[in-house]
Amino acid sequence: MIKRFKSFCLTNRLISPHDLIVVALSGGMDSMALLHAFLAIRQEFDLQIHALHVNHGIRGAEAERDEQMVRAHCQALSVPLIVRRIESLKKMDEQTLRNARYREFEAVLKDFPGAKLATAHTLDDNVETFLMRLAKGSSLKGLGGIPARRGLYIRPFLFLTRREVEAFVEENQIPFVKDSTNADVRYLRNRIRLRLMPAFMDVFGEAVLPSIAKSVEQLAEYYRLFEAESKKRFERLVKKEGASLLIDKADFNGLHPLYRRQILTYCVSAYYPLNYNLSERKAAVLETFARTAQTGARFSVIGDLILIKERKRLRFTREPERTKTVLELNKNGSVTFGEWEITIQEVEKRAIEFEDRASVEYICGDNLRFPLSVRRWQKGDRFYPLGLGKSKKLKDFFVDAKIDRFQKHNIPILLNGEEIVWLCGLRLDHRYRVTESCRSVFKLEIKKMENVLNEKNI
Repeated sequence: MIKRFKSFCLTNRLISPHDLIVVALSGGMDSMALLHAFLAIRQEFDLQIHALHVNHGIRGAEAERDEQMVRAHCQALSVPLIVRRIESLKKMDEQTLRNARYREFEAVLKDFPGAKLATAHTLDDNVETFLMRLAKGSSLKGLGGIPARRGLYIRPFLFLTRREVEAFVEENQIPFVKDSTNADVRYLRNRIRLRLMPAFMDVFGEAVLPSIAKSVEQLAEYYRLFEAESKKRFERLVKKEGASLLIDKADFNGLHPLYRRQILTYCVSAYYPLNYNLSERKAAVLETFARTAQTGARFSVIGDLILIKERKRLRFTREPERTKTVLELNKNGSVTFGEWEITIQEVEKRAIEFEDRASVEYICGDNLRFPLSVRRWQKGDRFYPLGLGKSKKLKDFFVDAKIDRFQKHNIPILLNGEEIVWLCGLRLDHRYRVTESCRSVFKLEIKKMENVLNEKNI
């Protein structure tokens, strides 16, 4: 078995010489076998082997028994042991326990940079996971089962059936403890293990397990290929604009529905990078919205993340605040407004250099009353667009300029008292243009702040 174990680890690139391996050690049969398998190849690969025991604190004396057995065994083997205790879990369901356990795993991995954490999932576990996800209508990714490696997590026993592990334990007289909750059929996985799996083997024989596992691995390979192609399309189609992700509608609609849903999922993951994935149902609903919704429609995705249907693009962004916040802009000062920085600086009139950039304007300062103010657009706002010669509602100006509902709420507006001076980056008010009679002149500039998205996840 050790020869096959070593081959599986090398083929799947689970280990390298000099690695630090932290074995998740519950004290059960599978994890105790995994610890001994690593100890068998430790010298050959110059591995450092540590063990990690997580005491969930929900089984009373039985949990204490498990911990003491693990402590004694690791001490006898001279294996460094880390014990983490979880206190006061409000729920006891499978997912809550798993999440709590993996939080402890993550904490330990932070304490040991570069370490890999090995769990004792077997071929049986992989088949059980597949059947459970199949019954729930899982995605192609989910049907690919448990990966042999995910980041720093490795699963070197995925090639072994539970009976093979049991034989290894008996042959090497490895002690272990039995978890009484493994017989509790209130848990779905236990019902699959205790009721469904025996029925499968009764009908098809024991060879059914590796047969299903082979199909699961093929599905995983198909998904890896699909994911690689999806990422190519994501990188080609999706553009960043400040805190937003933009997708050309025509290009998006030309894709196969599977690619459309996957790209939307990647967009959501860019804002929620911690392994967040849309459910198949929500991805399908989001894809339908992206194709069929009217221009200007909005879809609340998760939290404050929204998808907006623009004329030619799809926009993922955070929901803008609808507060009436008014910020002050002092003379020769600057102010940060959302993702924008706005500055004002008094300059000599002869130093004016009119630029062909909407981000820079010069204004007459004769009637300015500092501090000026910066706020968002409000209903009823009017101004005198430069060159128009008459006032116009901002609402109408935005429509004529083809500025959508999302964009107009993110445009800073500079005011002198109650008068609009500048739609920052768009249009100056005619009343504040520089003329021959101006005694003082100020330079205005607007700059976009650093992108708030985590670039590693896009």
